[in-house]
Amino acid sequence: MTGKAMKRSAAIAGLWAMASTAIAAPPVFTAEAFRAHVAFLSDDLLEGRDIGSRGHEIAARYVASRFEALGLQPAGDAGGWYQRIGFAQAKRGATKATLSVTGPAGTQSWAHLDNVVVGLNPAMPKTEVSAPLVFVGYGLDVPGLGLDDYRGLDVRGKIVVMLAGFPKGIPSEIAAYASDEKGAVAKKHGAIGIISVDTLASAKRRPFAQRLHFADGMTVTWIGKDGVPFNDAPGIRLSAFANGPAAEALFAGGAKPWPRCCRKPRWTVPSRRASRFGPAPS
Repeated sequence: MTGKAMKRSAAIAGLWAMASTAIAAPPVFTAEAFRAHVAFLSDDLLEGRDIGSRGHEIAARYVASRFEALGLQPAGDAGGWYQRIGFAQAKRGATKATLSVTGPAGTQSWAHLDNVVVGLNPAMPKTEVSAPLVFVGYGLDVPGLGLDDYRGLDVRGKIVVMLAGFPKGIPSEIAAYASDEKGAVAKKHGAIGIISVDTLASAKRRPFAQRLHFADGMTVTWIGKDGVPFNDAPGIRLSAFANGPAAEALFAGGAKPWPRCCRKPRWTVPSRRASRFGPAPS
């Protein structure tokens, strides 16, 4: 894992200025002008605008120039448009991470990319997690809708197994927010790891083969003032996604096997089994 300082998009510094700068004449909005900005910023010539890349710098300068043209005042470092932010990059080593599950059939193991995608944690590049499993449905906690998948469950110090996505019928804007908060919710309840499995709906939206396509990319996050890479759920030490036989092993011996579980939002919690995942032993 390496960290280095990079420029971030000028949008951050400029938006602060918008709140404190009076604009005499509001800019005229036209669909054509908006389309032109999007077309430039999304052009392949900017090479995806990856953090710290040449395309990213071009995009930042373009945004800064448009802010200046609108009469905004910069609010970045040293009175400029940019803010310097340190980023941490986490890349996979030569030894693949593994997921091991101990159940009725004994201990079974799968290496990263073999029916398992093991996530990266920039704050903990070499980590091993071994703990009992607890099934938590979709892993949601939305009081306004009466959803609490952790009700009656003790997941403290355990690895939670959850279904990807969300139940049918939840308003899309709530579903999007609740899905993003799954890690934070698991952490709030004391879990130390997360293993996700597909439902029929989530597999249709994003097949496991597609997850594999992006599974070996590096992870980038910003470094906080405390010098620690940002993590919205710092108590979750590792996460993984299990497919096929790996997912089936998680539910083996439970009230309902995985193929049946993936069709409904809630089920009886399977009997607890030890699970271990992390870097393979050297």
